[in-house]
Amino acid sequence: MVLGIAGVAILSRLGFCWVTGVLGETPATYREYVYGGSRLLHHGVITSPMVLEDVSLEPSSMLPPAYLAVVAAVYYCFGVDTVGATVALHVLNSVASAAAVLMIFFAAERLYGRKAALFASGLALAHPAFVAYTGLIWDTSLFLCGVCLIVYLILRWSDRSDDWRRQLAIGLSLGLLAYVNPALTLAYPLLVLWFLTRRSGWHYGRLCRGISLIVVGWAVAIAPWTIRNYRHFGEWQYIRGTFDLVLWLGACPEAHSDPSAVYPTWYPMRNASEQHKLIMVGEHEYVRELGQMARQAIRADFAGWLGLCGWRALDYWSGTVFSHASHDDGGWPKQLPRKILTVFLGLETALLIAGILFLRPLGSDIKWMTGIIVVSSVIYVLTHVQVRYRAPFEPFMVLILVGFLARISGRFGKAAHAGPTGKAGGSSIQQ
Repeated sequence: MVLGIAGVAILSRLGFCWVTGVLGETPATYREYVYGGSRLLHHGVITSPMVLEDVSLEPSSMLPPAYLAVVAAVYYCFGVDTVGATVALHVLNSVASAAAVLMIFFAAERLYGRKAALFASGLALAHPAFVAYTGLIWDTSLFLCGVCLIVYLILRWSDRSDDWRRQLAIGLSLGLLAYVNPALTLAYPLLVLWFLTRRSGWHYGRLCRGISLIVVGWAVAIAPWTIRNYRHFGEWQYIRGTFDLVLWLGACPEAHSDPSAVYPTWYPMRNASEQHKLIMVGEHEYVRELGQMARQAIRADFAGWLGLCGWRALDYWSGTVFSHASHDDGGWPKQLPRKILTVFLGLETALLIAGILFLRPLGSDIKWMTGIIVVSSVIYVLTHVQVRYRAPFEPFMVLILVGFLARISGRFGKAAHAGPTGKAGGSSIQQ
């Protein structure tokens, strides 16, 4: 069964790439990893992906290193930006997305039982966030796989969450996930508490020891890249140094007046004058200046900025029904019809809200996953002008919705009380 799910997932993703005409096609947009991977291969240095011409070897912290290394390795084997290399990356993306589907299956099986797990894997098979990015040279499929793996490890290891080896392993896993994409980092505290309290409860002595060991594991994992950034930029910097850039893109005048003009006006890959400025002053200084401009703009019209964030949050959760974010301006991949996305994501949000309101008590697992979703989405809408990237917490959405269905369905509900090991595995629905 597991091999069947994996096979269907891989073939469906490759089929999506083929039907939409992107399989093996050199991408016209989302080329940051194309530039970054080729320069890493040729020069052994991660340079700015915002510079289209190979004119500078200044180190960059714009992109996380893990997927860059994957792209560079593929280019080494198949050539830079060739049809063979692009097909290989699409295959790797499809495999990563299929692995995410399997992790969803295993996680749902532990939470709700086999029948619910089959439904969860089917939902993940067809979910836009699990499918749409496989046709891009982008880190989303690998990132989703990592998020789903973390969720599965939390559920699998929580029966002995006081084991110091498991605590260190969770910390290391969270650190390694940040190398793929650090977008979920601010929700790490909730993931840690979920792991430590799921079976053991709120024993504060154990919690302090567990948190300390997990932090040690996380710090060990990110230490090499943190030290690298300090050596090059003279300041402590987390995995990816794009916060000031995205903050400005979400606070600039165009974000208020015409969001579709933000990327053509300010994004260095889309605007020649901004790219020239970046080359002249260097990426680090350029991003720092944008951060200063963003903070000044926010202070000058704080109420207006909060109102804009509120509108973006509404648009975000409705499935971007109000905005017209296109692929070229940083929106969803254009290969997936916009109406399908809007209906799917809007319906998903409506079901989440209805379940929270009417299916009480929610249970601890669903509460933790809901908290992770809220924290992630709040940070995202505060900093992004284009609201389309729900991928980091879609695994939690899938598991929550399946949990609600398990509450409604007597067949799923009975299965949920005994996980695959025979232990009570349905803490989200047993209360």
